[in-house]
Amino acid sequence: ILERCEQDALINAAGQETKVPYLQAMVILNLNIGLRIPSELFNIKRTDIDFESKTLHIRGEIAKYEKSRYVELNSHALRILKALPHYGEYVFCKPTGKPFKRIDRSFRSAVKRAGLKDVIPHDLRRSFGSNCVMDGVDLATVQAWLGHASIDTTMKHYAHLVKSHKKEAIKKIEG
Repeated sequence: ILERCEQDALINAAGQETKVPYLQAMVILNLNIGLRIPSELFNIKRTDIDFESKTLHIRGEIAKYEKSRYVELNSHALRILKALPHYGEYVFCKPTGKPFKRIDRSFRSAVKRAGLKDVIPHDLRRSFGSNCVMDGVDLATVQAWLGHASIDTTMKHYAHLVKSHKKEAIKKIEG
């Protein structure tokens, strides 16, 4: 789970990536909606986004267990989605219209530039879930957004608290 300052450092480092020009947008978006990479994030189509209701439809054919769901979009996610160029039906695609398949090398490069170690793309999803919990979002909502069949999965893998959160939490009971 990335601390907020580490998330910021990764966002900035991803913005310097030239081989995958959308890497920064991908990082910001996934820290705000927590999709599975690559299956969900790379297969979002423009028709899946409803800017009016501020939701993203994760179609069954791209979701784990083929279970479709809707994810609410906050202002950061909406800003990113509106700003991306339109090359084809996919949100994240090459100028040819073909969706990205992998970002591993570019992501590792951004992680290194950010001064981080042992961070993988799935850590963005983990950080999203944990950020939600630390910000007071109830577990049932986090479970729905992440598309988990069981709340136990959400609690076990996505509801971790970073050190800085625990230090702030102990101050709340000091009186």
